[in-house]
Amino acid sequence: MTKVLTVILNYNGVAYLPDCLYSLKNQKLSPEVQNEILIIDNNSADQSLFFLSQTFPEFKIIKNQKNLGFAKAANQGMAEATKGGYDYLFLLNQDTICENATINNLVTALEQNKNVAAGQPIILCWPEQDLIQTGGNFLHFLGFGVSGDYHKNINDFRVDKIKEIAYPSGAAMFLRVKAIKDIGLMDEKLFMYHEDIDWSWRARLLGYSLAVAPNTYIYHKYTFNKSRKKFYLMERNRLIVLLEFYRLRTLCLLFFPLLIMELGIIFYAAINGWIFDKIKSYFIVVLMLPKILKTRTAIQRSRRIGDRDVLKYMTGRIDFEGLKNPPGLKLANYFFATFFWLIKKLVNW
Repeated sequence: MTKVLTVILNYNGVAYLPDCLYSLKNQKLSPEVQNEILIIDNNSADQSLFFLSQTFPEFKIIKNQKNLGFAKAANQGMAEATKGGYDYLFLLNQDTICENATINNLVTALEQNKNVAAGQPIILCWPEQDLIQTGGNFLHFLGFGVSGDYHKNINDFRVDKIKEIAYPSGAAMFLRVKAIKDIGLMDEKLFMYHEDIDWSWRARLLGYSLAVAPNTYIYHKYTFNKSRKKFYLMERNRLIVLLEFYRLRTLCLLFFPLLIMELGIIFYAAINGWIFDKIKSYFIVVLMLPKILKTRTAIQRSRRIGDRDVLKYMTGRIDFEGLKNPPGLKLANYFFATFFWLIKKLVNW
């Protein structure tokens, strides 16, 4: 029997929960696959808990007394999976809908590919169900996560066998529990954003693969939006991840393109009225340096492959979802792609 624990991270998600949970309840599973559902509620102020108690009393719920963020709540799910004898953990956003073969197909894909630590289905948009939100995320060498194949038509995009990707989307991460025990939990100091990049990069450094499962789909009721808090957390966490994962020699090589990128982001922040948030991200990273260096030391000591092998799965293109041809995009892509090509030639460690 293959045991799956599906964990829904919920925060004020009562509007999304019916579609999400009914899609999970109606999964068509092989006789050898068992799926259990756990909802982790981050102190929702809406009617989520009342709805769950009335409509899905059979599902287990962890009720947090405050909003712990994505990372800490996800770790609660990871702890349940590791101590409960499960084979897989499916971390799923509250605003998703699964097709009825999603879990079965994910199990089949990872059972046939034992080195895959985490996978994801192809994530489609909602209500534009023929458009891809991500077919597996790209990772820019300066730490930006990018939705892969964003807004391609699903009819022009087929994955008929398991496909290696840079990292799976945190909206629907299907994790092997044995890999969690080896890699560890998510980094709680990130709170939210970049946790999927962080965990996947650790998996990569330990020699694991990351993949998108073939012919497996979910829908995500997500709309790209910009906010000061999101910008601050993503910038802070991007810098933390870069400082923790690259070897020192690689960081030295990256100094010039990173400086150019930071100047560009400072300009972007200034024209959007977010310059304080960008400066705050630098200030907080400096304050967090002792914790960052402690994590960095542990990562560098445990890694099994070098930066050369990790860079193979990254990209040099700047291509943010939801932004339509911002000024200077082509020039920026040319500059950073060229520099990335050069760095890959130089990094032999």
